[in-house]
Amino acid sequence: MTTEERARKCTAPETERIYPEIPGYGRSLGRKREAWHVGYTSPNARQCECGAFPVFEQYTMDYGPEGERNVPATEFVAICPSCERRAKGSGSIEYCLDMWNRRIMSRDSMRVQERPADFDTEACVALSGRLIRDAMEEAIRLVKRRWEIDRQLANPLLSDVRRELLYTEFKSLRHHLNEMNKVFYGPITMDRDGDAIISKIRQKLYPTLKPEERITIPLRLERMKEWKTK
Repeated sequence: MTTEERARKCTAPETERIYPEIPGYGRSLGRKREAWHVGYTSPNARQCECGAFPVFEQYTMDYGPEGERNVPATEFVAICPSCERRAKGSGSIEYCLDMWNRRIMSRDSMRVQERPADFDTEACVALSGRLIRDAMEEAIRLVKRRWEIDRQLANPLLSDVRRELLYTEFKSLRHHLNEMNKVFYGPITMDRDGDAIISKIRQKLYPTLKPEERITIPLRLERMKEWKTK
């Protein structure tokens, strides 16, 4: 791999790194009002009862031994990006495709298919927007608190008792930020793109950086470290 290719890979959107191209499968990586999920597609997948075709999206608990989401994805769920019918279980793409084509569906996803005639989609979109704004403010607060703890932990004169308390809080913050990543890539965002949301958070956290400097910071809340000028 050339230096240019490595640089392009590092700056590629998060979804492209999670779902790199693989033989025999397509990709649907853009969220929109009528398609709230992203992932791989298959020409061999049966059409959903609503008329759409499923995507094979990364399982929410697809984490490595160090507690970070696997990139690329290694475990998937088969889900309709339109009505959210979902095949039962999680696993490889081949397993999920088989479950989907055999119509072995998640009981919970089938329970929510019946919507009242007066279901207000626009109200749901508005509520989603407010929840996202509140979550973004909370994420910014937690990231800045983590920076503050990092600075305190760097103090060599810090007492052992104080250091232990701060380190405990640091681990808790890291866990919460890790969980907040899931929120911004989950169904609550509806037609909004998770990368775009976290990119906006990154802009607010690093307002003085140039665009080429900002894109070197990962779109992962728990990995956004305080920028120190040289």
